Amino acid sequence: MKIAKRGFTLVEMMIVLVIIGIIAAFAIPSMLESRTSANESGAEKALRTIVDAEATFYKTDYDMDGKDYSYDLANLHDQADANGNPIALIDPVLKTGTKEGYLFGVCTTYNAAGDNDKRGFAYYAVPEVYKQTGRKTYVINSEGIMYYKDTGNNNVIGAWPDPINDATWVKAGS
Repeated sequence: MKIAKRGFTLVEMMIVLVIIGIIAAFAIPSMLESRTSANESGAEKALRTIVDAEATFYKTDYDMDGKDYSYDLANLHDQADANGNPIALIDPVLKTGTKEGYLFGVCTTYNAAGDNDKRGFAYYAVPEVYKQTGRKTYVINSEGIMYYKDTGNNNVIGAWPDPINDATWVKAGS
């Protein structure tokens, strides 16, 4: 008596692999887009955290140098209270200028509300790798107004880009 062997044929295995490949072709881009979107939301949150930290720094002048604002991510982290106890106004990861696929920095020129006598600050966030870690470039000023736009691979921001007078920038939350 001959016993039949049970198992899958090569054709059946190939059909299963093709089905898995089709599912992966739809699922993977969606997953990557979700990650990019999460990075962008993280960048917005981090910039709002920086604004809050700068406001606290302004009210307390932790470093006692008489400056209005810190203008420096490392300075917002490395502070001490009157007793010398360390105070971190931002988290240690953000202090490095890189978080969740975005690079953060201070805009070199910015006058609050366009007033040359009123000091303010502005920070930016640009994707580390365009389209992989994010698409939007963000800027936020001392008034807490955030703007964004897709700057393509040109992710260099030095001076305040003046989003108020540049219609390609979109006000966040509007």
